[in-house]
Amino acid sequence: MKHGIVDPLLEARLSFFLSVARQITPFLTLYQTDKQMMPFLCGDLYKMLKTLMDRFVKDELMAYVSSAQQMLKVDVESKESHKVYSKIDTGFMAEKALKTAIDLKTKKTVSDRDVMQFKMECKEFLVKVVKKIEEKSPLKFELSRSLSFLDPREMGDAAKKQTNLKRCKAVLKVMNEANRVSDSEVDEIVQQYSEYIDDTVLPRSGEFINFSVSSSRLDVLLHDTMSAS
Repeated sequence: MKHGIVDPLLEARLSFFLSVARQITPFLTLYQTDKQMMPFLCGDLYKMLKTLMDRFVKDELMAYVSSAQQMLKVDVESKESHKVYSKIDTGFMAEKALKTAIDLKTKKTVSDRDVMQFKMECKEFLVKVVKKIEEKSPLKFELSRSLSFLDPREMGDAAKKQTNLKRCKAVLKVMNEANRVSDSEVDEIVQQYSEYIDDTVLPRSGEFINFSVSSSRLDVLLHDTMSAS
């Protein structure tokens, strides 16, 4: 990159980085807590990564992404997956700053090549951010993804009961293989979970669906409702 003092695209560059930070910061802030957050982690990571990928991955590829597994199948490093440079989303403020810089072309400060280079640098940064998060995050592990069966917002939706039961079984399978749950306990736990959904959660579905991750505690909700059932 050019020296900041003489770089006419400095404002655009800083605005781009700010837009990326604004997408990531809410997630980082939410998870700076001692509350039980694992059931929400993969869902929130998926949403954050998808918004980042939408900025540079072709729309026709992203149209088929509706789950963490599908998202991880997209090769974000492949140029075949990338939008043309003119369609890369650098953020509103960056685009505005870029337009201002382009208007200065009469002074020979910004060339079409400079604009293309700026867009390509933004794309490469987004690729590296997404790839690093994918490599370090729990999204690739079935156990982490399946823990969403304890997400109140998922449990409160009757249409998702069978999906949640499959997730519950997937978690118990891993725990069984780790000798944390015995063979004889698995079916009993699944049955208890199913009865909890039918007898406690669904009759109070509004309370569960409207659960606030930021202001409420999952452990308190589960303790209060399970002990009363």
